[in-house]
Amino acid sequence: LSILPVGLTRLTQPPPPQAASVALGRAWRISPVGVAGMLAVGGLSMTISGFAPIHATAEGYSQADVALLLSAMPVGTLILQVPLGWISDRTDRRFVL
Repeated sequence: LSILPVGLTRLTQPPPPQAASVALGRAWRISPVGVAGMLAVGGLSMTISGFAPIHATAEGYSQADVALLLSAMPVGTLILQVPLGWISDRTDRRFVL
């Protein structure tokens, strides 16, 4: 939907942003739990995304079932964003995490 105003504009293209670096050490000093959580969630989700289709296929699931499994995970994440944000706004964020 946002492609319409961007595609119809006559303005010149803005310059590309400067390269940004991620200071993992600085982030660790500020919030070690946040960095550990980020690494844990990233590692776990990539492991599940990589091995779930292999395991499902080995267990005899069809390609359609495997595709449904792989699409259900990000759709579930999208659906849970609003309720988890609502709960996080009204309770202690550590409880939600």
